[in-house]
Amino acid sequence: MEPFLGFLVGIGLSAACGFRVFVPLLVVSIASHTGHLHLSSGIEWRVSTAALIAFATAELGGSLITSFLSLVVPVLVVLAIGVLLFWAGWRFFQKRANRPVKA
Repeated sequence: MEPFLGFLVGIGLSAACGFRVFVPLLVVSIASHTGHLHLSSGIEWRVSTAALIAFATAELGGSLITSFLSLVVPVLVVLAIGVLLFWAGWRFFQKRANRPVKA
């Protein structure tokens, strides 16, 4: 029952953070570094500086990648549509230009 409860708590925390799964871990790590939270012996690895750096890097990296993709993908889609339309128009007008003229 305890692993299932832990799973539900993890899903609840992730949903509360907008499914940014590293935010709760980052908050716990920061709180334990500042002395506001004391962790039990099973999860003391979250107190380490390496864990804090890893959680911060993962969260900031995920945010930056998401922001970058939300800016770049629409531009690439519009460019791809433009290229396809230009190519289709070019082929259409090339076929019309190469037709023999009926007299």
